[in-house]
Amino acid sequence: MPNQVALGYVVLGIVAASLSAWAIVARRVASGREVVRYESRHAVPWNGWHVVLVAAAFLAMVFAVGLGFRLSMGPPDAVDQSAEATAVEAEPPAQPSAADPLTMLAAVSTANVLTFAFTVLLLTFGARAGPSDLGIVPGRAAQDVVLGLAGFAAVSAPVLIIQRLLEEFVHYEHPVKDIFAGEAGPWALWLTAAFAVIIAPLTEEFFFRVVLQGWLEARLGPHGRDDRTTIVAEPSPAEGDDASLPSPAWPSARPGPAEPAVPTLDVPSGGWETEWALRDAEISRIARQEETTARRRWLAAAIPIGVSSSAFALMHLGSGASPIPLFFYALGLGYLYRQTHRLLPPLVMHASLNLFSVAMLWAGAGP
Repeated sequence: MPNQVALGYVVLGIVAASLSAWAIVARRVASGREVVRYESRHAVPWNGWHVVLVAAAFLAMVFAVGLGFRLSMGPPDAVDQSAEATAVEAEPPAQPSAADPLTMLAAVSTANVLTFAFTVLLLTFGARAGPSDLGIVPGRAAQDVVLGLAGFAAVSAPVLIIQRLLEEFVHYEHPVKDIFAGEAGPWALWLTAAFAVIIAPLTEEFFFRVVLQGWLEARLGPHGRDDRTTIVAEPSPAEGDDASLPSPAWPSARPGPAEPAVPTLDVPSGGWETEWALRDAEISRIARQEETTARRRWLAAAIPIGVSSSAFALMHLGSGASPIPLFFYALGLGYLYRQTHRLLPPLVMHASLNLFSVAMLWAGAGP
């Protein structure tokens, strides 16, 4: 009971932080500023075949590791057939089976770690990716932690409300919940918490944001291919200015080379009516061109976020209605990565949500 009371205060704090965060978001949007300042980086060097190979490697790792765990468990103990004739239900086998939640979680964790290591080696040596391409910028760690916590504060409350409403219609299922609801020992609970708070956020954010979304941003950038100059940031603000840059329309990715100037109009002599008519036509043409360019830029940023969020949600199929709220949470994760192009902000945001969920399970308050 005391744990649940403490968690109640934590929930109230999260709701208050979420309201404050959304007030800041509304103020920035109303003033025409970006919620999080866009930061530049070169387009990632890997291509679609690297992404396909990573996905295939993950599926292969899950199958191989799962098969290894199943074989290591051996056949379950046979249950005495005579017990079926009695009124007393037979006890389940004492040894863990391949379907045991802890065994399943260990298999998935092992597959995630092995795929993560394989992907880092593949992109480093196969695509010649550097640390910044992989989202690793150590000098910005403190700022990235703050961004991740702010993202969690802003998005977690609405997402948790959606999940709680959906649980009235669809039962939530997850191996982590089953482990905490069972009679697992302390070591099993700590290993489960480590998977949920460290391994899962690290590997999933790397796969879905850095690898998948990073490649899609390069493909859908202004040049439409994987060159090294497609993503360019707004100029940095002067020292002492606000950290957010003015942005006429989110998102605002700009091509590297300067856009060609619109040709000037040579107005022939023919009276002021003809001159003004031609000027109006030219202004309309320029406005349409700018609108088309802005729409293309918006789609070039929105599509990668939407695709990576959808893939992230689909990976959680089988966990009740969780894919729906997780999709909206992943939109926030994708936006943080798109603006910073660093792994740590979405990683902290993801880990914070999982840490809160584990704390609630540990206190017996549910997901």
